Amino acid sequence: MRIKQDFVTNSSTTSFVVWGKMLDQRDLQKNEKLVKTAYDRFVEKGYNRNNLTFEEFKENERFHDLFDQLSYLTKLDTSMGPCGDDFWIGGVVDGIKLDQTLREYQQEIVDELNRLGFTTNSVDELGFICEAWRDG
Repeated sequence: MRIKQDFVTNSSTTSFVVWGKMLDQRDLQKNEKLVKTAYDRFVEKGYNRNNLTFEEFKENERFHDLFDQLSYLTKLDTSMGPCGDDFWIGGVVDGIKLDQTLREYQQEIVDELNRLGFTTNSVDELGFICEAWRDG
């Protein structure tokens, strides 16, 4: 019997560890600022071949499209999880600076969430999100 002791290259395990919050589809779709930014990017990138108005875009916008746009607009990490039905956003655990307290780092995350249009009133609304899944 042979035992493999080196790195396994076909591993499909994914992990996501952040200080942040979990959102759902409604949180993304009701975020006017995010939807408007996504529409502007949609037009700017030349994807608006059907000349959709903002209102038409807003009615037809899908959760996954908004997620894709958000990942381009923030320094925070984003993930849809293993099934694509949850949405997590936050600052990576090792993103804290050496001269910074955890509370200061969490405040930066809160400020970025607010800038993106996700109303977050205090660092107490953030959670430690630690998720892992295997595809296979």
